[in-house]
Amino acid sequence: MDKKKSFGESPEDQARLESMGTNRVLKDLAKKYKPANPTEVEPSSDLSPEDQARFEAIGGSAVLEHLKQRRNKFLKELEQLPKQRETYKKQELEAIFEVEKRLQVFIKEFDQAAAIFSKGSPEYKALCEKYIEQVMQILDQGDFWAYKFTTEDSGGAASDQPFEFTDQDSVYYMTQSGISLRLKRSVSELGLGVVIQPFYEKIVFGQSDSDVKDTEPQIGGRVTEFRSAEFCDLLNGDEVSGDLESTNEIYLKDGKIFFVNSNDPKPHEGDRVNRILEVR
Repeated sequence: MDKKKSFGESPEDQARLESMGTNRVLKDLAKKYKPANPTEVEPSSDLSPEDQARFEAIGGSAVLEHLKQRRNKFLKELEQLPKQRETYKKQELEAIFEVEKRLQVFIKEFDQAAAIFSKGSPEYKALCEKYIEQVMQILDQGDFWAYKFTTEDSGGAASDQPFEFTDQDSVYYMTQSGISLRLKRSVSELGLGVVIQPFYEKIVFGQSDSDVKDTEPQIGGRVTEFRSAEFCDLLNGDEVSGDLESTNEIYLKDGKIFFVNSNDPKPHEGDRVNRILEVR
């Protein structure tokens, strides 16, 4: 009889570790420094004695061990939690699909109109901001949005710092199921194609004093967005043929989202919500 694998050994569990980021931290540290236990983290083959001594002097082995313990504790907790997958209805996906195609037209029109200006010039930036307003007017007409809100343009201010408000704050549109679109106004000098960020499949909001996530925007909630490969393929396709069963695994704790396991290689981790502009 085959020996049952421990949690963390299967390809599915390894994918989960990658999405958590802990494997990446361990690998980055292992690239430069040789850990105390080479059977658990692969050592660097070209580490000099001086670097090894320096690493030990700053407590590097203890840091690695702490990270591994935290990872293992997290994995054990996940084993005990219920998980679910969400299904996005065809009607909602068709609305998002049409918005995506329309946004691509706006971007093409802007690029043509802005060709007479130097990228990043005041004239280029002013034209982009004009197009942003036009895009927002179109988006505001959509009856499928549940929320419209902004996040700080601070680049990750600490949770205990006062909120910042500027006209460069990012503007988010979000459906009831959690599909989101971000307008990153702070990069208007780079063009409309950069301001309009990709659609994301699932947005959640983390609070500094809780290990679970909210599914509705709350003042102070810090944004994290996920989009699966399947969701991206749908938006890049020619049509929406039916409902989409998400491949994102959502782990629940006390009825709220604790962890989202997605095949998204780089989820977007954003700033704090500082204004809720509309709730429908």
